[in-house]
Amino acid sequence: MEYLKIGERQKVGGKIQYKPERYDDGVEFGNIYKDEEVYEKEWDVTCYIPENAFKNEEEDGFFSKVDGYSHNDLLRLCNGNRELCDHLFNKLCWAYPETYLSVQNDWYGTEEGDSESSVDVVCKCNGMV
Repeated sequence: MEYLKIGERQKVGGKIQYKPERYDDGVEFGNIYKDEEVYEKEWDVTCYIPENAFKNEEEDGFFSKVDGYSHNDLLRLCNGNRELCDHLFNKLCWAYPETYLSVQNDWYGTEEGDSESSVDVVCKCNGMV
């Protein structure tokens, strides 16, 4: 199986560094790090870093400080719903996951005061409930 990998990860002096790469799915685009193999196999390792989450550039375009997400981080945002977590990971191409869920809620979502969460709305709109 060939996994999607955008950007690079390296270890320098005991520190993990990430290098973003431009990703364009034909609809949206951004400079991100995304590693599908890490998402599938290493649930506690950073597999996605949004466009605006890279800080402290070192050299050669690598960053030592990032606000990234592991599979388990994404799963927590999805209230443990693995199908939604997979959907979310596949859809992310520049945004923070919380932003994606919030925008989905705004587009398809609920009225002010409704008890449905963003997670519930995204699940309904994508036939997961």
